[in-house]
Amino acid sequence: AGPPPTPRWGHGMVAVGATLYIFGGYTQTQGGNATHPECVRGYLNDLFALDTGSLTWTNLSTPASGTPPPDRAQGGLAESDGVLYVFGGLTHFANFHYNDLHAYQIANRRWTDLSNPDFGRAPEPRAWFAMGIAQGVISHSARTAGQVLYVLGGVRRVPGDAAQQFLFYDLHAYDIKSRSWAEIDFPCPARPR
Repeated sequence: AGPPPTPRWGHGMVAVGATLYIFGGYTQTQGGNATHPECVRGYLNDLFALDTGSLTWTNLSTPASGTPPPDRAQGGLAESDGVLYVFGGLTHFANFHYNDLHAYQIANRRWTDLSNPDFGRAPEPRAWFAMGIAQGVISHSARTAGQVLYVLGGVRRVPGDAAQQFLFYDLHAYDIKSRSWAEIDFPCPARPR
């Protein structure tokens, strides 16, 4: 057991049994350096586990193999069959959005970059979206026997104009077994929320 993670916001969190996992986020803590003596700021790409039975933290930021995703906040974190999935988010003070997908195998502490799907195209880069994993329906006619990661909605700032935002009202499905993305047509009005 080690020290807890630094204070943060915009991190992903998911429960797996009696363990909570958190990934990434943004930190602004007191202390700082010569340039910013009032605080330390920055996007994070660290991974921590909290055993809710003993209330002890474990820092999983140094993987046994693979490369962790780049630092980010407001991305998605979900779990299926002992694998954590990280998708999207933003960094560099909200001027860059991601649409990458990474997997972390909990048992062997291995990161894998899944950003180049075997089929289909990933959703456009985004942050502040909803993400979850469920038994799969890819479309009205296509079903899968495996788990599907869903990404719904989100927002992306317009390049060159931080005050303007583009809101998404779309639904995307990533079939974990076939490593393929599909956009799902669903009967909802195309109104941003």
